[in-house]
Amino acid sequence: MIKRYFAAKDNTISNAFEPNLTTRAVSASMGQSDILEVFSIYGQVSSSSGFSTEEARVLIEFDLSDIQADIASGIIPSNAKYYLRLFNAEHGSTLPREFDIEVHSVSSAWQEGLGLDMESYKDLSSGLGSNWTVRSGSTAWSSPGGDVHANTSSVQSFPIGTEDLNVDVTTQVSAWLNTSRSNEGFLVKLPTALTGQQRSYYTKKFFARGTEFFHKRPCLEVRWDSTIQDDRINFYASSSLAPAADNINTLYLYNYHRGQLANIPDVGTGKLYVDLYETLGGTALTQCVDTPATGGWVETGIYTASVCVSTTASTIHDVWRSANASTVLTFGPGIPSDGTLAITFGALGTFTLTFNSAAGSSDAEIGSDKAATIDPSAEGDAAANAQKVMALLKNGVTGDGIKNAYNFAYDGSSVGAETVTITAKERGSTHNITVTESLSNISSAVTDGSDSNYHTGSIDVKSATALSSAPDNHLVVSVSNNRSFHYTEQTSRFYFYIRQKKWSPAIYTTATTTPTTEVFENLHFKIIKVVTDETIFDYDTTNNSTLLSYDSRGNYFDLDIGMLEPNYTYQIELALYNVATKTYEQLSFKHKFRVVNNEY
Repeated sequence: MIKRYFAAKDNTISNAFEPNLTTRAVSASMGQSDILEVFSIYGQVSSSSGFSTEEARVLIEFDLSDIQADIASGIIPSNAKYYLRLFNAEHGSTLPREFDIEVHSVSSAWQEGLGLDMESYKDLSSGLGSNWTVRSGSTAWSSPGGDVHANTSSVQSFPIGTEDLNVDVTTQVSAWLNTSRSNEGFLVKLPTALTGQQRSYYTKKFFARGTEFFHKRPCLEVRWDSTIQDDRINFYASSSLAPAADNINTLYLYNYHRGQLANIPDVGTGKLYVDLYETLGGTALTQCVDTPATGGWVETGIYTASVCVSTTASTIHDVWRSANASTVLTFGPGIPSDGTLAITFGALGTFTLTFNSAAGSSDAEIGSDKAATIDPSAEGDAAANAQKVMALLKNGVTGDGIKNAYNFAYDGSSVGAETVTITAKERGSTHNITVTESLSNISSAVTDGSDSNYHTGSIDVKSATALSSAPDNHLVVSVSNNRSFHYTEQTSRFYFYIRQKKWSPAIYTTATTTPTTEVFENLHFKIIKVVTDETIFDYDTTNNSTLLSYDSRGNYFDLDIGMLEPNYTYQIELALYNVATKTYEQLSFKHKFRVVNNEY
């Protein structure tokens, strides 16, 4: 995802000589100019002290209130990256090359000013605005040319000179957002190592916030990976042909209420669980990690779980449910303190039951295969305390019975510290309960709570394949929810139908209403303004802010239309990662749409 926030004020400050080559323009204000300028000039004036040096620097500041509101509402995540974007302005003067530009965090408040003149420097700040010596009114900078925090610079190289400024300022912005520093904006300048050289770097110009060009305005660009890769349409059975990590499939649950995403009340931002079945009503499939899988909250109304399973079935079913009610042990009156029963709730799906007896008893061997069906009368008097505990639990459970609801395992340790591990659905803390040696006063054992099933889905399962040659993707792409125009006040979702060009489907008497689309994990988009062939948003394979998501409907991405200038046509282009060449290759697909104001 990408969001842009535009500058609230900017200014160019300079100590350059006026045309008379006598007076320096340290009092000039250029806050209303539609251009920002960075340069250094060496040797224009000589004196007894040597040759002169002159500089121009840029001050720019952003109002963070909209960013803070978007963070509070969950639009911008905590791991988002922030980039300062200044766009190159072509001009007829000389242009330096092979130089760096630094971006510093300003430490003192400043005013923009009302001046325009960047040639003769005739517009003075006159008590309103900042300049080379003054930051606001008559208040001087501590250091002429602007006050900055130490060790807060970001640097970008300009090998040709015509490049835009596109520099990571996440550290600086994060300090403003967490209030460890006040937001006084940025100072953009040439490094001291360059301005101290006996050569000139004249002149680098950027568009200011007052420019007439909509997409050239200075902005803070926020980028983050908002990708949802829902493998329901791209689900693979576990295979020895794939690394363990690639056998993991990610599933999503979207809870809608009255057309809006909403958290499940009983779950909230907590956990839920996913079982996989070849046949509904049958036995849940054993999964590679945990059975059931853990489902976690992503954002309002959206939950996700990672699953993997070995199966030859062409279709499986995913059941999303709540956890069982907490395990409860109830005791009768008059319990002597002869032993302790500890129930320790651990990681998801497990708890440990430990009985420490005050009196000794015989050792016993109970395997996991025998534990679930143990008959205490058949074990005789030699049954260990762990056996008795397990038997009481088994006999006290209602419903499906503990032998079906839980999976037992006994550690085989000596009497006095018998441990039974039960794979279950509970999660919590540790409870220590005092019981008798015989455990005869437990009036009821485990209460087996019922599940709440929130969703049952169907998944078509794919199998990993080994090929004799690398696939050659020639794709046919179209926008499945095609619209010729989009309003500026909306965020639009673009879905894509993708298939192989040489696709030869089987023809049946009854046709499906929606043909199956292919999905791709490494597919990026870019946006071009058609009339100028100007790239508004380029492929971002570093932060993955342009990476397409996918779900059961296919690949898609969301775009804030308000970032595009209205009454113009834009074009979407796509690039797909080629695993054979290890490069991104642009597809032949192009989709045009127009942005309009919503007059209603």
